Amino acid sequence: MSTARAPLLLAALLAWACDGDPLSWPADGARPDAVVEPPPDAGPRMADAAPVEVARPASCGDGVAEPGEACFEPPVALPGRVQATRVRVVDWSGDRRPDVIAAGYEGTVRLWQQSPRRRLLEHTVLEAPLEPIDLAAGDFDGDGALDVAVAGVGDRGLWIHTRRGGGFVPGPAMALPGRPFGLAAGDVDGDGVDDLAVADFSRGGLTILRAADDFAPRLWPTGVEPHGVTLRDVDGDGHLDGLVANAGRHEAGRDRVSVRFGDGAGGFAAGVDVMVGNGPFWVDAADLDGDGRLDLVAGNYGTPIRGADYVGGDTISVALGRGDRRFGPAVDWPTGNGPTHLALADVDRDGDVDVVTADRGDFDFGRRVARGGSTLTVLLNDGAAGFARRVTIALPAAPLGVAAADVDEDGSVELFAACLDDWRVYRVEQTP
Repeated sequence: MSTARAPLLLAALLAWACDGDPLSWPADGARPDAVVEPPPDAGPRMADAAPVEVARPASCGDGVAEPGEACFEPPVALPGRVQATRVRVVDWSGDRRPDVIAAGYEGTVRLWQQSPRRRLLEHTVLEAPLEPIDLAAGDFDGDGALDVAVAGVGDRGLWIHTRRGGGFVPGPAMALPGRPFGLAAGDVDGDGVDDLAVADFSRGGLTILRAADDFAPRLWPTGVEPHGVTLRDVDGDGHLDGLVANAGRHEAGRDRVSVRFGDGAGGFAAGVDVMVGNGPFWVDAADLDGDGRLDLVAGNYGTPIRGADYVGGDTISVALGRGDRRFGPAVDWPTGNGPTHLALADVDRDGDVDVVTADRGDFDFGRRVARGGSTLTVLLNDGAAGFARRVTIALPAAPLGVAAADVDEDGSVELFAACLDDWRVYRVEQTP
């Protein structure tokens, strides 16, 4: 496929305004039999507090990393070009220095490996001609080294490349029964080897591929048009659970994220659905209010109404964990235009987990330029899961993905934005 057409095809796919294939329950008993339906009045409400744009503190630049500071510098492109759809931070080489890796829709995976002098040096890890929409790093063969898995949205395929020495042994392309949109790695069955979870856009569910089963896919239904998937131990039982953002219901006040609770053996039969804002594209979990329970955060892009025109999103939904596998009603907090992805980290060093959204804006390029977008929004936690205070960071191009981590280990979290439009990954550093 011509790389010149790739942005148009990806935008058309991402803006596909249909309800997907009919949901079918597998014959192997995978239907969740313990889904807790929230009451009709438990939909999200907009937060009472108006958003407040936080100015750059006067103390930035004095060299002292103080709690509450958010000292962002202008974005700088990492070396090399990649049509980035997702970016992640991992210790790729095992030298205890964080590295940066990105999936390129043109058909590559790019690595920026950190040198002893704290420079991020770029090279191609592998060719991946599957129009990668997401990637995940994990130990998929149990040898202790990080491997890479790539999900391709065009060919509905999955590749797992195992690491050998300084290179990789290419694995065969595995056909997925549905269209993948999100990918996550983790040990779901407790055997010490990482497995994979896929958000199945077309079949409406969480697909689990266990290493012990030679990565044979098994579907656990969730909802309409899942976009994002994350693995977290939400209920604290020691087993990874699957979090899925179902973006495609397109009914005001009825869009949901699904939590499917892992049984520790690779099964996800029990679950709960939580109503969130309009068009959730991504979901993650962290303890946002300091009570020891994980809370849900969903990034809500909106609803397609005319071609690539999305309206009604532009929020995160926060649903606090109540224990006993239950969550409170979601509260929506405004973000930038069109959040497609999010990252959780203590950005301002005050001990609370903050939220960073990648705001792509409209999928139509002209409308994106006219209406805004191409930003990262940092929503600062007040310690009680309130996110009225925020910092908006302008980017040269619209991001599809974001990662947050202290890569140079100076005590300040850095941000990385995957920008498909101009073939770049941008780094946003902080200067205390």
